[in-house]
Amino acid sequence: MSKVEYDQHIAIYEKVISDEICDQLVTWYKQLKDERITLSAKQDSNLIATWRTDNVIQIPSGCPSWCFPTGITKSMWPIVENCMKMYCSKYEPTPPQYPLISDGWKMHSVLPAEGYHLWHQEYGPTNPYRTLAWMCVVQEPEEGGETEFLHQSKRINPTKGNLLLWPGGFTHKHRGNAPLKGEKMYITGWFEITNTRYS
Repeated sequence: MSKVEYDQHIAIYEKVISDEICDQLVTWYKQLKDERITLSAKQDSNLIATWRTDNVIQIPSGCPSWCFPTGITKSMWPIVENCMKMYCSKYEPTPPQYPLISDGWKMHSVLPAEGYHLWHQEYGPTNPYRTLAWMCVVQEPEEGGETEFLHQSKRINPTKGNLLLWPGGFTHKHRGNAPLKGEKMYITGWFEITNTRYS
């Protein structure tokens, strides 16, 4: 395992996703964008309502193989899962009898002046089971594009191949700062508790 940094319940697993996997995801995404399969606020009223201005595709569980990069994710996903298990071993965000799962993720493309700049958290009334959030940059912008955490007074530079994990609740409100130059591309998702009734 590469170097790991833990700070205020934010974990950075350095260079755990290889350049090859990152580049394959970028190529796949750009092909879908060229085919107008991805979404932007210009096309989707739900994205306008969230004040997003980036470009995104949602990858649900069970997505058919013709539109899903299964060959890439077979290499990528065990790494993400292993980092989650390391995080849980350190912080124990849930009791061990209630393991965390992830049943989907997203990929974003953000150009200068674009993005989602409101302070927000992942847990909420419409997403009550989100325990952890994760993110990995697959293409670095030339300048800017940090992930910023409000209460931790922390900005994390977008480094290709680094995986971030953090709690989904209000203690870790965050936002993505716009790239100042170049295009930022990243994948992101959540780990959710599998059983909401504690004994």
